[in-house]
Amino acid sequence: MFSSNATNLPEVIGCPEDMFDPHNITAIRDIIMRELTDNDYYKKL
Repeated sequence: MFSSNATNLPEVIGCPEDMFDPHNITAIRDIIMRELTDNDYYKKL
């Protein structure tokens, strides 16, 4: 699971690499693309 780093969810998720800046369109795109294309990351989620 990935989440915006602007909420209280970083404490719940506990994995900094799964966080993104909700004001940065590139960061949002990158994390979505990573989930769709990186099988190891997808399995970890």
